[in-house]
Amino acid sequence: MNVADLIPVAGLIASVIGAGFVARHQIKKLEIDSNKLEMRLDAQDVRLDKLTTASEMQDQRMSILSSILSPSELDRRSRELEAIRKDIEWIRRKVDQL
Repeated sequence: MNVADLIPVAGLIASVIGAGFVARHQIKKLEIDSNKLEMRLDAQDVRLDKLTTASEMQDQRMSILSSILSPSELDRRSRELEAIRKDIEWIRRKVDQL
């Protein structure tokens, strides 16, 4: 074999080794980018969980307020208050008679 025949083989080996190093560098870069994206996704998940919890709490509060302020509930309370007023008035009259 001639030295001239070994030069293309050496060049081929060198290019394969170089491509391996480039591939390894690109894989490491992709791993770093993937880790960064995963951290951002985790942060977004935390924010979404907090917003969902806050929204559910607001829905629950609105449900409670709407039940308290419903016309049927207000009517029932006004009737109860009127019954209490009548009882107090009756008690006052009895006390005044004593």
